[in-house]
Amino acid sequence: MSNLFTPEDLQQLAESGISSADAQQQLEILSVPARCRELVRPCTVGDGVLVLSDGARSRALEAFDAARENISMTKFVPASGAASRMFQSLQRYHTGSTQDSSERFAELLSSNDAAALLVKQFFDRLDDFAFVDELETAVAETGGTLAAWRQDHRWHDVVRVLLGRGHLDYAHLPKALIPFHRAGSCSRTALQEHLVEAALLLGSPCQVHFTIHPDHEATVREELRVVEPVLKEQYGVRFDVSLSFQEARTMTVALGRDGRPFHRRDGTLLLRPGGHGSLIYNVDQLQASVVLLGNIDNIVPDHFKQECVDWKKILVGHLLQLREATFEWVCVLRKRAVESKRVDEAAAFARDAWNVDIRHVGGTEERRTHLLRALDRPMRVCGVVKNEGEPGGGPFWVAGADGPTLQIVESAEVDMARKEQKAIFDAASHFNPVNLVCSLTDADGNPFELGRYVDHGAVFIAQKSEGGAELLALERPGLWNGAMSHWLTVFVETPISTFNPVKEVNDLLREKHQAQ
Repeated sequence: MSNLFTPEDLQQLAESGISSADAQQQLEILSVPARCRELVRPCTVGDGVLVLSDGARSRALEAFDAARENISMTKFVPASGAASRMFQSLQRYHTGSTQDSSERFAELLSSNDAAALLVKQFFDRLDDFAFVDELETAVAETGGTLAAWRQDHRWHDVVRVLLGRGHLDYAHLPKALIPFHRAGSCSRTALQEHLVEAALLLGSPCQVHFTIHPDHEATVREELRVVEPVLKEQYGVRFDVSLSFQEARTMTVALGRDGRPFHRRDGTLLLRPGGHGSLIYNVDQLQASVVLLGNIDNIVPDHFKQECVDWKKILVGHLLQLREATFEWVCVLRKRAVESKRVDEAAAFARDAWNVDIRHVGGTEERRTHLLRALDRPMRVCGVVKNEGEPGGGPFWVAGADGPTLQIVESAEVDMARKEQKAIFDAASHFNPVNLVCSLTDADGNPFELGRYVDHGAVFIAQKSEGGAELLALERPGLWNGAMSHWLTVFVETPISTFNPVKEVNDLLREKHQAQ
């Protein structure tokens, strides 16, 4: 594909830090059918998923405790998403309702529409949400009372104050700033709960990094200014909280129906966010030895935290044990003259510890260099839970140039039109709750350049529209999918109790999000 960018396009790309070569490569990816992952089989217990014994868990906890003060650990939480999706059912009710009457609400519920039933559950259990006190205060500021509005069935007004601009504006806040839980007489936002979990997990210095949208920076910083001193006094730890944005250079171009770069009506090139896989470069900037990665909405109140904290410690400890042994073999394999027996022992370790199989490689020297290249790279231990039908990705054996590798795969990466591929995906025994612990430094303590281990072909291509015109949009390889494709990977089964996401506001009514 010849260069289709105008001089004005190239200037705009340069100002965003995007090279013309990168942009040209993006167009070429968009111009051909998306490459799908070739699933070999799902990972199962004993075949890609490890179940730790009581003794192994105890040893992992000991490894964590022994290393905590000597190894730099950071909790990394992507938190740029707005809370709008949490409140979609309420938004639909709000925009579809033109009158505040019990008749209108009864009419809505008589349809037995799933969204309507969610709305009914929301209002029936309004007192069980941690944000009800904020809502009551916001209603009072309008001159009314929440009790009176509820008695008069003024549900439309309740939603307007909860979600609307000029009031609580929850629909436009980041999910990180929505009150999730009660803590005594107070409420805690998702962001605060992550700080508390980090304090229990890491102690001092408590290093936490949030990726946020630039539009939310002032609000998030104000939240931190208020809550950090309170939590510091309560938990006796010193917080070191940092923020970052998705880098402008990770934006992607789009392809119009005419096969050319898509432009806005004002003639400027359309650049779109490159997806959460772009955050691999934010991880790269942390300068931490070990990073714990989890979603902003998978967090629980205090009385359920300890089990989640313990399992994070177990995953880190297991990673550190694997890392220490791996570093020892890397140091052995760096030597030019290594006995064939030692290479065989290293190969057995790589197979048993990391599911790396080099039986297809012949010759001692070739095996040594292949093993060194395979083991000298970033590592991750991923907690996975038994599949109970949640939408999302899971652990699979995926075809690779050197044989099957362990990967987290989502449905969008699979050719579901192929019956055998769909059958493999549907047979997944485990699910990815995004509970990852990552080692980012080599045997000498130097940070890996994480961009070198991305599968740049494992992209997501979606049909979108802009100003009424259709386009093809490109998302970079997902953060725990293609962005970590060439990492050493282990899947460890963790209890389903460690997975408590809040995708829809009524998820906060589940037992694991309620006060004692």
